[in-house]
Amino acid sequence: MSIRRKEAYKPKSFEAVGGSFIGIHGVNQPDTYARIYESMFQSVAFRTLTANQRDLYLCMKLQYYGKRKPSQDYPEIEELKTDNVFYLNWDLVQEYGLYKPTCKSNFYKDRNALIEHGLIEIVVNGKIQHKKNVYCYSSEWKNFK
Repeated sequence: MSIRRKEAYKPKSFEAVGGSFIGIHGVNQPDTYARIYESMFQSVAFRTLTANQRDLYLCMKLQYYGKRKPSQDYPEIEELKTDNVFYLNWDLVQEYGLYKPTCKSNFYKDRNALIEHGLIEIVVNGKIQHKKNVYCYSSEWKNFK
């Protein structure tokens, strides 16, 4: 008896361009997605976020699927070997158009709100070395009151 393989999900025409697309840097790239479940969407932690904070979280979720992982750059660091860690920095959120160049403090306020709501944690602060911060996703949002 053979094992039946599940076909890869194909996005609907209203969900994505499909396959690959020309990204913000003018390079052809694979299309990724950010999955969010209704239980999170209806949670107190998520509902009490501002629209900008939700957008920032979705941007972070895009880093989880299909983007370069810290474990590829730092294979010797044990705490970065998990899949739930990701890079994010000021330049990246600007590229996505989430914040204007003069709104850096808003980015950090929104990021801190995501930490307070239990959605993410900082694993490595790259500020001193002028490198990207490394974050991980957290399950603490389930306990947010």
